[in-house]
Amino acid sequence: MEIRVKLSPSSCTASSIRPGTVRSNSNTVMSERLTSTSVGLALRWDPKSTHTSSAPAVPTSINPKTARITVKRRMKPPNCSHRPKFRASEDNPTSQEIVNSAPYSQILDCNCNSLSFQSCGNGVPLPSVHPRYTGHMQRPATTPFTLLALVLLSGAAALSLELLWARQLSLTFGTSHFAVTTTLAAFMLGMAFGSIFGGRIADRVQKPIFCLAATEMTMVILGPVLALILTRLPSLAAWLLPSLSITNPAALASRFFLALLIMLPATFLMGMTFPLMARSVPGGQIALHRALPWLYAVNTLGGVFGVLGASFWLLPDFGVPGVAAAAAGANAAAATLGFWLTKKTHGGTVKTPFVSNQAAPYSGSLLALSGLSGALVLAGETLWSRILGIALPNSTFTFALLLALYLGGLAIGGFGATGLMRRANPLKSWGILQALAASWILLSLALLPKISVWTRHLRPPDGWGRVLVTPLTVGGALILPAAILLGAAWPLLLAAGAPRVENSGRRIGLMGMTNAIGAALGGAAAGWWIVPALGIGRSLIVLAAFHSMLAAVGTKMVGRPRAFKILAGSAGLLLLSGLFLPSFGRIALPSTGDGNGRGQTILFREGPTGTVTVLEAPSGEQRSMFVDNSAVIDTTYDALKVVRMLGLLPTLLHDHPEDALVIGYGAGVTTSMLAASPSVRHIDVREIIPAVVEASPLFENVNHGVLHSPKVHLGYGDGRNFLLLTDRTWDVITCDPVHPLYGSAPLYSFEFFDLCKRRLNAGGQMYQYLPLHHMPPTAFRQAIGTFSAVFPHTRVAFSLGHGVLIGSDQPIEMNWQTWADRLRDFEEPSDLADAVLQTPAQIAALMQLDSEGCRSVSLSPHSSDLLPILEFLEPEAFEAGVWQANAQTLIEAYTSPLETIQNIPPHLVPDIQRLIAGKRLLLFSQLEWNEGRLAEAEGWLLKALQVAPEDPEIRRFTDQARREGWLR
Repeated sequence: MEIRVKLSPSSCTASSIRPGTVRSNSNTVMSERLTSTSVGLALRWDPKSTHTSSAPAVPTSINPKTARITVKRRMKPPNCSHRPKFRASEDNPTSQEIVNSAPYSQILDCNCNSLSFQSCGNGVPLPSVHPRYTGHMQRPATTPFTLLALVLLSGAAALSLELLWARQLSLTFGTSHFAVTTTLAAFMLGMAFGSIFGGRIADRVQKPIFCLAATEMTMVILGPVLALILTRLPSLAAWLLPSLSITNPAALASRFFLALLIMLPATFLMGMTFPLMARSVPGGQIALHRALPWLYAVNTLGGVFGVLGASFWLLPDFGVPGVAAAAAGANAAAATLGFWLTKKTHGGTVKTPFVSNQAAPYSGSLLALSGLSGALVLAGETLWSRILGIALPNSTFTFALLLALYLGGLAIGGFGATGLMRRANPLKSWGILQALAASWILLSLALLPKISVWTRHLRPPDGWGRVLVTPLTVGGALILPAAILLGAAWPLLLAAGAPRVENSGRRIGLMGMTNAIGAALGGAAAGWWIVPALGIGRSLIVLAAFHSMLAAVGTKMVGRPRAFKILAGSAGLLLLSGLFLPSFGRIALPSTGDGNGRGQTILFREGPTGTVTVLEAPSGEQRSMFVDNSAVIDTTYDALKVVRMLGLLPTLLHDHPEDALVIGYGAGVTTSMLAASPSVRHIDVREIIPAVVEASPLFENVNHGVLHSPKVHLGYGDGRNFLLLTDRTWDVITCDPVHPLYGSAPLYSFEFFDLCKRRLNAGGQMYQYLPLHHMPPTAFRQAIGTFSAVFPHTRVAFSLGHGVLIGSDQPIEMNWQTWADRLRDFEEPSDLADAVLQTPAQIAALMQLDSEGCRSVSLSPHSSDLLPILEFLEPEAFEAGVWQANAQTLIEAYTSPLETIQNIPPHLVPDIQRLIAGKRLLLFSQLEWNEGRLAEAEGWLLKALQVAPEDPEIRRFTDQARREGWLR
């Protein structure tokens, strides 16, 4: 039975309560509810309860306008036949206090100085309550909407800066998963330190809103300063970090402590903000608990704006300075609002000088739950990113959209928690949400086989639709439900852990600390160990098991033993299933997602850094390797030819190519071409993904088992980071990254090319893959311009849709006789024949642009770490005619190499000219074929066949055209 009493100020000196009866000096009513005007009391009456104490309850605080009293103890008179029990909630019978909070409180509001309950039904006295003032308290004159605007701006600035600093640190620490998660751990630890300190400060200061404003104002200066420091950090990396493999514990520890040292001031301040926000809420415990979901949701929503604004607008258009300036502006606006609120509150937020040292119920358990929940949130985000990384393009825009979806789901859940906060027990609701999250994770297992099919059928061919539709639809279907549930759960756990207003800042800070530490550990564990050991499917089952475990603990804490047994048993069964079931949940690539026979998966390896898939065509003649969704190598003719060029050309154009470095092992084709040259004695290879090397035996027909060669020395890690930390130099550096659109833009920047130049011996040469497909014409010319700005002597070699940039600090000499001798001594002549590279004339036909031609097509600005132009190529990259436009650029700037090639036999010059002309006619045919003009393509191909009928490449495409039916 619930009895609610409202008494007028003039008649609230005494009252007697019997079951079903309420008496006051002014009226007596036989009912469950009595309404009056100014004063209210709500109690839950349980005549079956037992006694615990008969001492009078003592309130901790009272507001002179509302006389809100917190009663510290239950009072159960031992001789009362009705054995009354006053408790916070029937759903929480173990509570030790009556708290002035809307979800689970008894509130006594009166405007008098004393109130007493005289007796229960048989005359046994009930406790007397004598309100006392514990400090001057004044209702603040703030508006919640202004505070929420501050919170929104703070979240936007924080997430944009986090993205900015993370990408800047990756330029020093590398982009391997080990380096990234180590940096994240240092970042989260700084946040944890700030959270606990901010919570303690929030409880002690008179004006937490002033401290919050001061923190935001400090970030106005600290954010851009840190961004500036991080731009200079790569130049100091060789003195600060050891040149060790990234998997070495010493390398990980050095990165962790350096990142912690650099990031600590800023992350410490960021961690302080949420406890200060919570204690800046006007009002008492009711207001605080009702505000927690709003604060969390609005702050996270600000993070969504920060991620999208930085990724889609600021970085592409204004670079690193633009993001830093915008974040500083948001911090400044937040600080201005904070100082304005400080002025408007007339003395600050309501505070009491008394701070209880008594721990909240289950304080240790709630801290453990907050840490584990943080670990599961980041582990889930890691798993879903890995799943969607196989089905969706690995571009910066896709990453930003998925992160924004996850944060948006958390924000939606936070808004939804405002309704759940009105329920009797937030811990019970939290447990239910954890159980629902576990259920959704298990249901999502049924979606895994469909993800790639949906991606292929929903993806528009071009425009912004291609960029946005599949991440938002497919990613949203998988991520949003779980994110919404978890977003609703966190404010409820905070409310359960902070039942008293006077120390709520400290409690929120402690929970924020354990949550941040748990998040760092959860993300690292999921990427480093769980996914590589169990695979995607079993990892999701283990994740669901831990969510069920959290739900079981929550139900036990609210006194639901039957639900606890069910959930604990389910958690145990799921954990055993995840650990011991056979691996499952393999994600197909979109091109094979509906079983259309385009390829059979012959290898699927889930590693810490990425998922490697090898496909084989139904004919068995073609194999392709992918890392996540990015193509690494294909054994088609044109794809093999360009990677063979990257290995062969250095052995022909350099005078003494004895020492070489290969960045990006891939299928080993480039390395095998270098190893087949007698002049090359030592080859260092750096590959960032170990699973790529594990797939190498599947391509032995083209790499000839090159890893067994004594010349080859393989190492793992980020190639750019390796160059940054080593002091070695080479005669040749050849780099074959994936397309810059799909994550390798830092390997196309001015700083990377300059780093390679500094690691070359005098007269050394740099070779870099240059794609023509998915490169907007302006970006294509900017890529050439960036390379030419570093190397004064440059060339572009081009064949069948792919190019190679060649650069040196000295003139690149070409000698016909040297080419002939080295091609004759090449140890794998079949590779030369397969790629039509077996004669000096074929090598001469590759040379498309010289240094003057490169300068003539170059455009500014150059792509750099501060302005990563080549990272943001969408949606123009998918427009029709991109490849044709770039090929046309090379055709128009073509310069004949015959005048610069030394020792050409004069009698061969006409044949060489005829071969070069036939190659250009073949290129014209390809341009027309790509445009769909088959009649024109046929005409150019017939002319090419007439001019150079002996060329194997022209004959190859003639036979292909006849098989396709468009050449008569």
